[in-house]
Amino acid sequence: MSTKAQRLLNALKASPVTVTKNPRPTVAAASAVVAALPNADQVLERRTISLNATDVGRLEAVERYLESLGQRRLNTSLLVRTALHALEHKPTLVRALEAVQAEDGRRVRFLKGAA
Repeated sequence: MSTKAQRLLNALKASPVTVTKNPRPTVAAASAVVAALPNADQVLERRTISLNATDVGRLEAVERYLESLGQRRLNTSLLVRTALHALEHKPTLVRALEAVQAEDGRRVRFLKGAA
């Protein structure tokens, strides 16, 4: 159980019980919610990435394609993660990396043979 989930559970256990029109959840109910949380190794890590206009266009094309297949509620994070899952580790990946580096003028010096 993650530290955040444990703190939430402890806070719920320590809170005073009051009778109101909308009663607070019981400790058992809170434990069930915490148990349903993803495991620590499945918790998403927040990252920030920069995309140029070409990349944004590609991402939007993927979004349009998935929407044409009936997929809804797509966000940028989901689209990037989907593309990463579909990625195959082949020599074409190195060629794609070199193409992206060539598009990004800041990274040209890292290309093979560049001085």
